[in-house]
Amino acid sequence: MNPLVRLSVCLVLAFGLAAGFVGCGGKSPSPKADATELEQAFGLKSGGAPSDETSPAGLAARALDAMRAEDWPTAMAFLERLRRSRPLTPDQSRAVHNASANLYVRLAELAARGDPKAQQTLEALKKLNQ
Repeated sequence: MNPLVRLSVCLVLAFGLAAGFVGCGGKSPSPKADATELEQAFGLKSGGAPSDETSPAGLAARALDAMRAEDWPTAMAFLERLRRSRPLTPDQSRAVHNASANLYVRLAELAARGDPKAQQTLEALKKLNQ
């Protein structure tokens, strides 16, 4: 399959998933809502999160730090590692899934507006999915 078609299909699927979780209220997913959901699911407090990368809570804290800094590649990497870590509760799995799907939507929106950082991140994600 053509890589451009594959990327388009992935983005459409990610947007569809995010829209299904967020609803069709006309609002874009909120980074603050994603952060709050991750913090609650992993029992993190703002500013007092563990920074290790060996526990799910540590991975969640690193993902949150990257999301707040708008470091999209790092945020996606930590969310992916977190998604694969065990054990996760159903609430933790849902929080990670929602944050990942909403980040894809945000990246697509930013890339469509010409944001070079978002375009580079989507390009890197496309290469990973080939």
